[in-house]
Amino acid sequence: MLGIASGLSSDDIDNLSAYYSQQKIKPSYASNIELAKAGEVVYKAGDDIRGIPSCSSCHGPRGLGVPGQFPRISGQHATYTASTLKSYKNGSRANNNQMMEISSRLTEGQINALAEYLAGLE
Repeated sequence: MLGIASGLSSDDIDNLSAYYSQQKIKPSYASNIELAKAGEVVYKAGDDIRGIPSCSSCHGPRGLGVPGQFPRISGQHATYTASTLKSYKNGSRANNNQMMEISSRLTEGQINALAEYLAGLE
């Protein structure tokens, strides 16, 4: 993305931002209901034993985020969400210390469950 974005002018960025902010979100839907239910528990309650706060404490109960602070994560493709969390966990994505710390405590199963839950969250 950086390779493409680095060549954009300020006007280009403003125009792209305006365009994408007007697009309708079309959430994908959870394909594994049991896995999504497990993800819902982590999303809403966290995991005290592993020191994981609830995702909803930052991203909100519906995953809509807080503009400028926490991104919208509801309706995101499960594969993208899982890949992003794994990248935070292994340090290959290092642009958010808070998410790196939280992701480092997530198990593989929790990552997959969260990704599945968020795919169907509207």
